Amino acid sequence: MEVSRLRFVAFALVAWILALVFPVTLQAGEIVLDKSEAVGKERGSVVFSFTVRGAVLPRSTVKWRSLERIGEEGDVSVDVGSPLFGKPDTFSKTERKLVGRFVRLELVPGEYEFYAFSSLIYGQGRGAMNSGSREFSRRFTVKAGKTNYVGNLDILAMQPIYGAGALLSGAFGGPLLGSVDLYPSLRDAGKIDLPMLSEQGGGVDETLVTLHPHDVKEELAVVALKERVAKGDLAAGRLLVEGLSNGWFVADSGEEFKMDPDLELKMKLATELETAGVAGGAFALAEANYTEEKINAADGLATRSRYLADAARYYWPAISRVSEVYDRSLPGAERDSELAKLWKARAGFVKLPERQGIPYLDEAGRQEYGAYLNASDPRYFALSRHGSYGMSTGDNASGEEAIKACEARNLGSADRCRLYASKRSLIWDACPIELAGPEATNLPSPTLKGKLDPLIQPPNRDRAVRAMFKEFLASPLPRAFAYSENGEVAMASGDCRAAFRALQRCRERAGQVCRLYVLDDQLVQGSTDSQLVREEQRLVELVERVSQDSAKLTQQSVAVK
Repeated sequence: MEVSRLRFVAFALVAWILALVFPVTLQAGEIVLDKSEAVGKERGSVVFSFTVRGAVLPRSTVKWRSLERIGEEGDVSVDVGSPLFGKPDTFSKTERKLVGRFVRLELVPGEYEFYAFSSLIYGQGRGAMNSGSREFSRRFTVKAGKTNYVGNLDILAMQPIYGAGALLSGAFGGPLLGSVDLYPSLRDAGKIDLPMLSEQGGGVDETLVTLHPHDVKEELAVVALKERVAKGDLAAGRLLVEGLSNGWFVADSGEEFKMDPDLELKMKLATELETAGVAGGAFALAEANYTEEKINAADGLATRSRYLADAARYYWPAISRVSEVYDRSLPGAERDSELAKLWKARAGFVKLPERQGIPYLDEAGRQEYGAYLNASDPRYFALSRHGSYGMSTGDNASGEEAIKACEARNLGSADRCRLYASKRSLIWDACPIELAGPEATNLPSPTLKGKLDPLIQPPNRDRAVRAMFKEFLASPLPRAFAYSENGEVAMASGDCRAAFRALQRCRERAGQVCRLYVLDDQLVQGSTDSQLVREEQRLVELVERVSQDSAKLTQQSVAVK
């Protein structure tokens, strides 16, 4: 048994070395593009550009098949090249800035489709992406005696991680990390492709692109989003920046759409958002510097400051990146292992997807979310700050259906339903733009003085208070616990208004001024941290003004009656 295992390992090693030295690039049925070849009368030829991006391995393959003749099928690949003998691809140095190449197939006339995508790792055969969830359909037509251009087949393959606007691009670590989302499209990119084809000797008789309904809808959604941005809609600007950074975005309807890269537009919008103080802008600008190979001390400090600015706005990618920066450091920004641990813990709290961590919901809603966690993909979960929720699972699941199910429970609340989770990605934004007003608070800077003691006790020993405080400590950030001198307490969590809401609830119950006991992961009572003290005082005064204004309106209403 041991000998057989050694033979297998040796065989795999030899296969891996051969794949490194002699990467296969031509599949059955393909024709070399830069050689002039006549198309027979009984057959036809199709030419298309095949591009890939996101979480893909050295070789990415798409399958095609006839829709009229069973068993007539094949595949084509994009070979990024081996670590030792890498070869340049066709498009990475063009305006498209994508990995890919042109493909020409000679086929029997008829209707065909691209139907599955996989990404292969050298020496391991089919690896990370070979399950049914990676299947799709984009159709094309072959005409006899002609060479047809059928479009740009572009595949965005993502290995999702939790977090709104999370960093979804990157490479797989191996076949065990094969849980991916796939965003395919087949579009008419003739303005870019046809001139390049002519230069390479790939003559085309006619363009014949079959547009898929989702691809058409996707293009319209991107155009509509850009039009909103042009009118000064900051929320749309934030969504567009995330789409340009991640390669995909979730529309207000709950639908997921792919977006092509545009570095110039991304940087322009990121600068505008940073100037306006909208989370996502500073992060996008920081990422541009963070990925540069050469960065000086001044750039390093500016980059960390940008991460910290958006982390303070509860922007999950920035919180995650801050822990990384403190752990590894940047030029001019010293390493701090203690702060790295604190920010890493915060990242876990903000993106907490477990059943007990979902905000706003009652026990029935949490049970529904528990069912979502146990369901297979595709799956979607929507909720509102009003406490409504909805789920969509099964083969035809969609974010739209989850939002509809949530709105059916929402009873006309002004807090509309929105997508909370999509498959394996957490979409919820702890501090959306509509909450970025005076009632919102910033994530307090972590200090060793303000760090919560694991054995911390509530402000009084009442049994109900202790039970509420225990629930509070299990709730995700943002969160706040308020108390009054006469023993009343209140808590809130779920968004960056948590501190305001906790103080307001406590004020209503106590009939007097309340103070913050804990804000997020920092002890406020008795704190000497000036920033934390100022933030608490600001919110306490705001709650008092709101309470007094409300009381005046009530008195005026009574007087009128």
